[in-house]
Amino acid sequence: MGKQKHGPNWYDNFIEKYKIDPLNIQLKENEKIAMIGDIHEQDRLYKTLKQKLTSESPDIKIVSVGDLYDKGEGQIYAEIVLRDLLLNTIGLIKGNHEIKKIKYYRKTNSPLEKDLSDIPNALSFVWPNGFRLTCVHAGVIPRHTWEDLKYNSEICYVRTVNDKGEMIPLIWVEKNGVKVLEPKEPNGKSWHEVYDGRFGYIVSGHEQQDDAVPKFYKYSANIDTAAYETGILTAAIIGQNGFEKIVQTGK
Repeated sequence: MGKQKHGPNWYDNFIEKYKIDPLNIQLKENEKIAMIGDIHEQDRLYKTLKQKLTSESPDIKIVSVGDLYDKGEGQIYAEIVLRDLLLNTIGLIKGNHEIKKIKYYRKTNSPLEKDLSDIPNALSFVWPNGFRLTCVHAGVIPRHTWEDLKYNSEICYVRTVNDKGEMIPLIWVEKNGVKVLEPKEPNGKSWHEVYDGRFGYIVSGHEQQDDAVPKFYKYSANIDTAAYETGILTAAIIGQNGFEKIVQTGK
C-alpha cells in the first residue's frame, strides 16, 4: 500500500480551508477529545453516544476514527453520520472503508467524493502541557514519519508487522469452502506492541474487538468494539493528562 493523495494537494487545501494544521491542533488546557470507534452505519448508536458525550462536558470535541461505511444499516446511514461529523469541520479521519467509498463516489460523480477526499488521514492534538494525542484509523509501523501521517494511506490498513517492521497485508484464503481474510504472514506482532510513542499517544480503531472491550497498550489504544455485531459503540475521553474514561452506548 503506497502513498496516495486523494486529489491534488488535499493536505494543503485542508490547511487553507480550516486555517489549521491537522497534525498540530492546539488545545486549551480544559478542552477534551472524545474519540469514537468504528461506527459502520450505526447512526442510532452514534446519536445516542454523542448525546452522552456532550453531557459529559461542554468542552468535549468529538472525533471519529473512521469507518463510517459498510457492514451496517446501509450507505444512507453512513452519510447521515458523515454530514453530522462534517459540521465539526475536523471531527473525523479516513478509514479504509472511506477510501473504498471515495472510489465509488468518483465513479458516480457524487459530490461526497470531494467531502471524503478532503478528510485528513490523521489528526494530532497538543495541549499546553505538551501532551500529544494522535488519531489514526488503523496503525503505524516503525518506518512511518509525520509525512506518512499526512499522505500514506497505509495507516488506514495496518494491523500487524513482521520482524522487519513492515506491514503484513491481509489476503483472501479459503477455509471450509468460505473465503476469509487472514494475515499473509501468520506470526506477526500487533503494531501496538512495537510502537515507540514518537507520535504521542495514539487512539485507533480498525481491528474489531469482538468482546466489546477496548484494548490499551503502553502508547496506544484500540477502541473498535465491533458496533455492527456487538451493538456497542465506544468512545475514549482524553484530556491534557491523558486517558480519562471510556463511554459506551448500546446493549
